Amino acid sequence: YITNYRVIVQNHQLFGSSINAIVYQAITNVEPDNTGFWRWLLGIGDINIETAAMEGALVIENVQRPHRVVRKIAENRQKTFKHQRRKLLES
Repeated sequence: YITNYRVIVQNHQLFGSSINAIVYQAITNVEPDNTGFWRWLLGIGDINIETAAMEGALVIENVQRPHRVVRKIAENRQKTFKHQRRKLLES
């Protein structure tokens, strides 16, 4: 899920699920990955989210239109940073 303040990743497994929430301020890099002919043709790919706190990247697998999702995450990050900057200047 992509919200105004964070990215929430829910992984379903056989015996439960895990949820990771990453606030936009913690994200250092976001990259789409749809390598492979069939994945490219079907518009399916992975999204790699890197943060300063985590080793390696959090991978969201099999996302439809990964480039569009990465663009939306980047837009929301910019809005969050602008909002924070505005709040700092007002105080």
